[in-house]
Amino acid sequence: MPNAATHSVITRAALDLQPFPVKENTALIADYCNYPDRAECCDYDLITDGVSFHYLPDVSLNELYRYWLRENGRLKHRVPFVNEHFEHCYNGFTHYISRTVEYFRRKENEEARKYLGWLLHVLEDGVFGLHALEGFLGSDPFILDRLTGNNVSDILAAIALKEALPIPEYTPRLLGCSIAESVMLLYAGFCRYSADSRQCCYRYAVDKLAGKDAEAELEVKKMFENAVKLCADVIFTVFMLAENSELSGREYLKLTELEPYEFPFGGCNGYRYRRYSIDCALDNDHVPIPLKIGSRVYADGIAFAAHHEGALRYRMGQGVFRHFSCAIGLHPDLSMEKDVILDIINDGKIIDKIVLNKEHSEEGLFITDPVNDFGIAFHCSPTSGEVVVIGEPRLYR
Repeated sequence: MPNAATHSVITRAALDLQPFPVKENTALIADYCNYPDRAECCDYDLITDGVSFHYLPDVSLNELYRYWLRENGRLKHRVPFVNEHFEHCYNGFTHYISRTVEYFRRKENEEARKYLGWLLHVLEDGVFGLHALEGFLGSDPFILDRLTGNNVSDILAAIALKEALPIPEYTPRLLGCSIAESVMLLYAGFCRYSADSRQCCYRYAVDKLAGKDAEAELEVKKMFENAVKLCADVIFTVFMLAENSELSGREYLKLTELEPYEFPFGGCNGYRYRRYSIDCALDNDHVPIPLKIGSRVYADGIAFAAHHEGALRYRMGQGVFRHFSCAIGLHPDLSMEKDVILDIINDGKIIDKIVLNKEHSEEGLFITDPVNDFGIAFHCSPTSGEVVVIGEPRLYR
């Protein structure tokens, strides 16, 4: 829960990392990055699902392992999973990046900085301090109070910066060559930095309760670095998008660079109460093993356990990618006793169906114009642990 001074310190540090002159940003540092905490600035607010774009919805995983219904011989989820955090962030990031870039292009620079300041505030809240406990795969900020019997929320809320810590050695990266692509990669980065800072919050609280103040301050430093890097990427991206609408980027993105809005959860054995693994599979003892399909080992990709039913789905921006390709199959070193039925989805429609089993354990996918609701849904009988591997998933610009 950064105070006004902390927001200003993080914003200034993120601006200092920019590889080009960012001109006059006094008001952005001192004022605009604190707009969401000031009710009189509501003209710059965005209302989504009845709440302001400031405190982001949490995501509960409960419905992904509870409330099953037997229907036509299959177990199905009784309560559909809704990722309100994703929807709220997707709308908010799109709105504030679009407005910032639009006003910079029109040379209405102070107006652009007001929208940029609002966005930076939300990101800083989610990555530095108490609010990192919330949001995607998080919990309410008082969970540690209940678990420890101490006022941990007060300890975390008191974390603040009067002056900048050493600025990390970091080169800001372009999140995307378009607003749509930038929103996708910002969401992934935000979720991952928030998850890391959530761990920092836990360790900070444990260290403070044990009187280990020096160790606790190392966690503050890590959260500060997380927030500065994320905000530096956003600042760099909006300036670049505003200056050049024909940016060129890498030939492709790995699917693992994005964050799905729906994901498998609660598979058997190594994936019990896990979502999926990146660039490795997990054996029955939760030990990472190489990604394999047939005899081939893949350097990167995704693995998850097929259990009853589930999905791995992403939101793809309009006009961002030409095609998607990957190998998909069952891991040969884990159970291959039952069929796994995959529905391939693009633009919210089932475009193909694949059945994987011991006799047909792998398939190549090539999908043109991936857009909107994109990914796979699956179902199978409960087994000792069918593990689906997606090898070298590539999204080509």
